[in-house]
This record gives sequence, C-alpha cells and structure tokens, in this order.
Amino acid sequence: MACKQHFRPREFGFSHGFPGDFVRLEFGRPLLYLPWSAAWALYHFIWVCLEGYWWSLKSYYNTLDWFRQLSNLGYTVLTAFALVDFFIAFYSYCLAPRLAHAEPEVMQWYHELSWALYNITITTALSVTVEYWAFLSEGKLVKS
Repeated sequence: MACKQHFRPREFGFSHGFPGDFVRLEFGRPLLYLPWSAAWALYHFIWVCLEGYWWSLKSYYNTLDWFRQLSNLGYTVLTAFALVDFFIAFYSYCLAPRLAHAEPEVMQWYHELSWALYNITITTALSVTVEYWAFLSEGKLVKS
C-alpha cells in the first residue's frame, strides 16, 4: 500500500509537505542550521576562489580552461548549492522567521531551487567520481 501511494505521478515533482525541513538540522536545535550552512558556504566559496586563482597563476593555461574540467565544474555547482542554501536559511531565520517554524503546505520557489541544485550536485559528484575511475585512473588503485 505504501509503494502505491509513493509512486503516483504527482509525487515525482518538487512537492514536499514540510518545506521547513529544508532549513533545519535532522537533529539538535533548528537554529544551528544557520551557522552550519554559513560555515559550509564560506568554506566552499573560499576554496573555489583559491582554486581559480591558483589556476590563473599557471601561465601556460588559459583561464577559462579551468571550467572545462568536469571536477572543477562540479565543485562550482556544489559551491552554488552551498551559497543558495545559506541564503535560504538566512532569509528563513532572519528576514522571515515566521516561515522557518510554520509549516506551509506549498513549497516556495526558493525551496524548489535548493532541491533542484542539491539533485544536480549529487548527480554531478557521482558522475565525476565514476568517470574518473572508469576513464582516467589508468588502472591505479587507491592508496591504502
């Protein structure tokens, strides 16, 4: 019975009964999500900026070649997700705090954006990992 309920066509979209789940931790105090997402977004943003800067120091590379590598593009998407996630948490807790604790029945557009970016990020990370080990590893094993 549960499978029949979950495999309805309307379940395959960006609909979720509790949009507040997107700005809460699974455990602990809900307000801790804001500093956690801020630290995560800051870490990824600094790291992607440093990677781009270090790439630009290599004179034999074209600066835009950095985006041609799938791993760099995937990390840029991950950084975009972390930043969007932080801004949604900041908006929910600081600018519209009533929305963070209320449970509206309708998903807001920014929750759907976060969900879509999350799915793109996870798919990209998995495909980069599989493609690296399938095509570029040259038979090398992971060091133990």
